[in-house]
Amino acid sequence: MNNYFKSTFNFSDHSEVNFYFEKDQIGISDNHRMGYWFFLNKIHHGLTLIHIDTHEDCSYFRNCDRNEMLKLEKSPNLEQFIEYRYYNKNRNESCSPIRYGNWIPAINDLHPCFFKRVLLICHNSVGPMILKDLPYVEIICEKMLSSLIEKDSSILSISFDVDYYFKSEQDKYLLRKEFSDPLQHFHRFLKLVKSNSIPLFIALSPQCCGGWGNVLPFIKTIDDVFKYSLRKNVKSRLK
Repeated sequence: MNNYFKSTFNFSDHSEVNFYFEKDQIGISDNHRMGYWFFLNKIHHGLTLIHIDTHEDCSYFRNCDRNEMLKLEKSPNLEQFIEYRYYNKNRNESCSPIRYGNWIPAINDLHPCFFKRVLLICHNSVGPMILKDLPYVEIICEKMLSSLIEKDSSILSISFDVDYYFKSEQDKYLLRKEFSDPLQHFHRFLKLVKSNSIPLFIALSPQCCGGWGNVLPFIKTIDDVFKYSLRKNVKSRLK
């Protein structure tokens, strides 16, 4: 089991990771970039990834990031992966080569065809660049999810971001009206994945949900389904 917890949690950004928890076929973190670490270490080559998120997480994986990751992957270590930073001239800041926006193309770039297909279920608009430059990426609707799981569960892996339930309006984060009860919807989703033994990575993304207080109920739902005690562990580390 590979776990990482900071003593005090901060507000996440594109590179910041406050915690990473992994058990059996489940990985959980506040930052979606940890999906890169989870899938490379938990699933075999050639599966289909279903990515459920507000964001597609398929931005360009640039040469500068690639060069840094080639150095880093020579000595793979969880803490090194989380804490490694370099100065990115394009971004004019210090950052990780794997960020929450580029982790999906980064996997297939550094490990060709690691994901046979990536199926996006996103409620934000998806840029045409993604479909043009990443031919293995497809857009599907959520209504297809249950049938895909029932039909192809043995070849699937799933990435889910809790910010799927939220939208931003004038710097405020509100629950999407499409869900009458987001926690119940999340609970049903987790039970479906669990019953089909599908590898699952969950990103909490508090910065895209309006803060840690808004994601704590979703952590409790994770605890209820998988019999963890994450909520207590996370809450004790919040400022």
